[in-house]
Amino acid sequence: MHEILDKHTKCVIIFNCANGCTMNKGRKMSITIKDIAKMADVSVSTVSRCLNNNPRISLATREKVHKIADELGFVANNSAKSLSTKKTGLVGLIYQESFDQEGSHTYVDNLCTHIRRELEKLHIDTIQIEAINKENNESNVIRLVKENKIDGFIFLHNQVTREDIRTLKRYHIPTVLVHFEPQFEYLNNYFVTDNFYGGYLAGQLLAQNGCTKPCIIRCDPDAKEKEFEERTNGFIKGFSPNGTAIKPQALFKVRSDVYQIYQIIIDNFDIIQKCDCIFSQSDVIAVGVIQALQKKGIDVPNDIQVVGYDDSYYSRILPPFITTIHQPKEEIAQKATLRIKDLITNTATDISIHEKIKPYLIRRDSTK
Repeated sequence: MHEILDKHTKCVIIFNCANGCTMNKGRKMSITIKDIAKMADVSVSTVSRCLNNNPRISLATREKVHKIADELGFVANNSAKSLSTKKTGLVGLIYQESFDQEGSHTYVDNLCTHIRRELEKLHIDTIQIEAINKENNESNVIRLVKENKIDGFIFLHNQVTREDIRTLKRYHIPTVLVHFEPQFEYLNNYFVTDNFYGGYLAGQLLAQNGCTKPCIIRCDPDAKEKEFEERTNGFIKGFSPNGTAIKPQALFKVRSDVYQIYQIIIDNFDIIQKCDCIFSQSDVIAVGVIQALQKKGIDVPNDIQVVGYDDSYYSRILPPFITTIHQPKEEIAQKATLRIKDLITNTATDISIHEKIKPYLIRRDSTK
């Protein structure tokens, strides 16, 4: 015979367990994993693994242990746990200053949100911070490591310094990179969008729609990241079945700012009006393009078709709503967070994972 512990008062009404442990009525108790182990008839180490959702323990046993823990109102002592395991329960989410700006970095903001939510599901908290401290120009990565504030990092940029890498290696800090491919060998776990395939989908669609005179508007003229080059090359490959080469004068490199894009289209309208489609390498660019075309009396999509990239909220704020390439931020976030958890808990079986995840096309009003 037993009755369940009141979860709010931690006061046991009546409790008798089959293997002999007894708790008296009205007495406040501190439930431990030893108590759970006795009730579940398993070892203390098995209870610990179950509570940490170790996949090596059968699902039936994990569910049994979790049920008993919930009924007893068990709450893990995370402070004691961190002292014994030297774990903080925190992951550093590192981005760069430019991600605060308008433009294609809207996607990165959304990706950050998805990563935080996925980490919360795993009971891991985040410290979201820029790579460099603006006040003293020092590395926040190195500071967080030396102050023992994090268990691992998820990087949303590839501008990690050699000193950062030396520190990460010296302290054996697990890392996962998303959005960009790594420049250093130590960052050997990453999940990124297949941007070549995304560009290919855009080029293929416009070619299938009968377009023959394309224009490409590429993001960030000073950017060294490969993503925009891959989108461009993918678009050309997807468009090539029509046998139409991309003319140099129909390729612009711009910053992702709606007003600047608008002005560039207006200033170069003599070139733009000769095109019948535009591949805008972010949704922000596509918004500026469409606003400028409408100002010049050009109908989208009947006169010129427009494809964006990211599937951000910019693609849905004004009609015509923008056909775009959906970056798989949900899948990237899920894979990255599960990977960092496995690396932190030493349950990862692979040394490294390199994965390019395919985006997909969303057709809306800016194309036929």
